[in-house]
Amino acid sequence: MGVRTFEINRAPIASPTFTGTATTPNLVVGTSSLVLGGNLTTTGAFATTLAATAATTITLPAVSTTLVGKTGTMVANYLSYWNDVNQLTGSANATLTAAGQASFAGGVFGTLSPVMITPGATTRDGGYNTAIEIQSSVANAFPVLLFSNQTVATRYGSINWTRSTSGDVATQNQGSLTVFESGNRAFFDILLNANTGTTSISRVARFSGGIGVTFGSSGALATAKILIDAGTATASTAPLKLTTGTNLTVAEAGAVEYDGTTLYYTNGGLQRQELIQSQQSRVSTQFDATNTTVLANITGLTATLVAGKIYKFEATLFVTKQVLGGEQYSISGSGVLTATAIVYEVLAVDNGGNLNTIASRQTALDGAIGQANGTTGYTKITGIITCGVAGNLTVRFAQNVANAAASSVLVGSTFVVSQIS
Repeated sequence: MGVRTFEINRAPIASPTFTGTATTPNLVVGTSSLVLGGNLTTTGAFATTLAATAATTITLPAVSTTLVGKTGTMVANYLSYWNDVNQLTGSANATLTAAGQASFAGGVFGTLSPVMITPGATTRDGGYNTAIEIQSSVANAFPVLLFSNQTVATRYGSINWTRSTSGDVATQNQGSLTVFESGNRAFFDILLNANTGTTSISRVARFSGGIGVTFGSSGALATAKILIDAGTATASTAPLKLTTGTNLTVAEAGAVEYDGTTLYYTNGGLQRQELIQSQQSRVSTQFDATNTTVLANITGLTATLVAGKIYKFEATLFVTKQVLGGEQYSISGSGVLTATAIVYEVLAVDNGGNLNTIASRQTALDGAIGQANGTTGYTKITGIITCGVAGNLTVRFAQNVANAAASSVLVGSTFVVSQIS
């Protein structure tokens, strides 16, 4: 078996005996203490495990002890050792239960967690008390490595947070960071509970390995670098919002900016450009005017304006009429809308005679212009308005002369209003 020498740092005791086999011998010292006063040197023939019973005490010096042949240094002041199945020594205020749970620094045991740690009294950087601090001074090292050897198709690793003082995660709002593997792809989920006192938590984001991130609760596999869940009708659930800010002093390619009035995009030539903010409407059911010269709103051709803003507008109308009834148009402020300034041009073409039947400029809301000529036509109304009192801007239509045969605005006619300032 070879020669093995041990220094026993105490009064003489009974000679040790050996058990086991020639390749895996065991040292037995009765019920006495084994005290190591210096370095413990091992070879390939010496077991690297010290086994102790509840009645055996293993004492190490309160100084750095080098483990010869092993990487690193064991510092006794920072280590804890078991001396029986119920008590953990070498660490202040630490307890081990018979069920295998360990509590450090007064941590409260939960029903599911084997280890509970309470933050220390001394604050660290930023003024926060810390429960666990892990440092690494080795390049490319992993300060913390979570490893799962599960053999199921989907494997999980999770860090959970709860506000509960009892340790029961089912009683308070909580969150979790979850890493899992499924279908040979790694995923990372961030989940939070928005309401105190409830048990349900919702996914905030899912990072799909090698692709991108999905924001929202769906957990859909990202199909772009950034994928955003659909919004809902509920307030504060829009997919994306921009906060009013100040535009860059020097435009940067690819930048999207919002100054509270206009949305901008800067192209590759460093030219900041406005993104059109428009309202578009169309006639979906033919609008008829019969036996009337009273102008009425064309159903569907309406836009809502905001006070103090400047808009350009364009109505494109496809019209049929009888020669005797003709056509009549105006731009009107439905409800309380007023115009600080307005100017618009009405141009009408008769298809049959290829004639301009109307060419008129108006400088006030409800400025009407009409004519009775031709049977089919095309009308364009183009203008600009500075809104005084907010309200609806509409296109109106009537016969120029009351007639039993209808004059009509056809399906597909449109009205486009764009904010320009």
